This record gives sequence, structure tokens and C-alpha cells, in this order.
Amino acid sequence: MTLRELSTAMGNRAGDLLADKGVGRRDTAYLLIAAARKIDPMTPHPNSPVNQVKSGSTAREAFLPVYESEAKALRYRILVHANDTLCQQHGVERVMTHGHWDGLCDSAVRNDAGLREAIEALDAAAEAIRI
Repeated sequence: MTLRELSTAMGNRAGDLLADKGVGRRDTAYLLIAAARKIDPMTPHPNSPVNQVKSGSTAREAFLPVYESEAKALRYRILVHANDTLCQQHGVERVMTHGHWDGLCDSAVRNDAGLREAIEALDAAAEAIRI
């Protein structure tokens, strides 16, 4: 199943759950809707890029913000995974102070070069722990 198919299936199941008036089913339906939008942000919904273009926006206006947001989120997730892995490997709660971490996050989400620099800084901090 492709991500688009998975997203569509989740949306369809959410619709089925919303047709049933049970409270637990409504909660699950809203979780499915939120997850479907994260899996495939291009799935049509009221403010989706697809519907923005249909309403007169340019593709650039509708789709580039999605790309920029998704790229930032991905770089942040990669940094967090790298940090968590190093912390586990070295048996520590953190490899650097919160102040330094905040700076790394700012740098990492800015662009790919910032992510590279942030991961290199994590490696250097982890190496210092080892010594």
C-alpha cells in the first residue's frame, strides 16, 4: 500500500467511525484523520494544498509551505533520533546542555547544512563524554 493509499484508507475508516455515534469511535476517527494528514499532507481536506489550488492559489503558494514545513520537521526528527541514540549508547540522559541543544535545534531545522553541523556537534559532545 502506498502512503497515499494508506492515508485514503485511514480517512475512509475515520468516516465510517464518525457515522457511528459512539464517543470512543469518534476519538479514534479524529486520530486517524490527524495521522492520515501527516502520512500524506496532499490528501484533500478543507485547507489542503490541493484545495487551495482549486480555490485559485498557485501551486507555489500552496505546496512550497508544505515542503518547507515537512523538511524542517524531518530534520528535527533526525536530530532527535541521533541524540537519543547517542544518549542510549553512552548511558547518559543528555550529551549536551539544554542551552547548547536549543542552538543545535535552531541550526538543524534551518537547512541541511545546519543539520550536518548539529549532528557533528552531537558526535563531538558524545566523544567528550567517552574521554
